[in-house]
Amino acid sequence: MVDNDVHCVLDAHHYLGKRIGKNMERRHFEIIADVLTQMEDREAARAACMEFAKWLPHTNANFDAFRFISACMLSSERLTTSETNWHTLEK
Repeated sequence: MVDNDVHCVLDAHHYLGKRIGKNMERRHFEIIADVLTQMEDREAARAACMEFAKWLPHTNANFDAFRFISACMLSSERLTTSETNWHTLEK
């Protein structure tokens, strides 16, 4: 997967605001996390992951941001302090 081709898909503000309703399910979150895990540009993947973590709770009251952020990381990566404190992110 070429990262440049993915960036337009990962515009969380646009897609969550205009394309995705309130009906997202765990399977949708898993697909997003899988795509982010496969991105070669890990810095961009982490940034996109954090954006999604801020906006996905609006699509499903049961969304678990910490679990989602953890699923977006490679096994060799560690969560930063800001990523573990996801609930303090500005929405």
